[in-house]
Amino acid sequence: NDYDLSNDEVAHFYNQRGAIEKEFDVLKNDFGWNNLPFSKLEQNTVFLFFTAICRNLYDYIINQFSARFKCLSPSFRIKKFIFRFITIPAKWIRNARQNKLKIYGNLCFKT
Repeated sequence: NDYDLSNDEVAHFYNQRGAIEKEFDVLKNDFGWNNLPFSKLEQNTVFLFFTAICRNLYDYIINQFSARFKCLSPSFRIKKFIFRFITIPAKWIRNARQNKLKIYGNLCFKT
């Protein structure tokens, strides 16, 4: 209903809505906003704020790690980050009176 904006400005404004909905999708599916844990509004508000802060911290961490490791991308969701970087098969091997960590798979960092 805003006739002052041009067609390009309206398209840009509408596309911003899609970007925000993507953020809510990440918060709902990755950080537990889909099922709130408490029955009281005050406690759920604290939970929502805390998980939003965790989302910002995760975004910072994944940007820092993706600059250092080629196998990570800054656009990885949290589940993909965990399965690609956190939970990797490894085994401690004792060789020549030293303990060495043997990491299995095609990973892009040295062991």
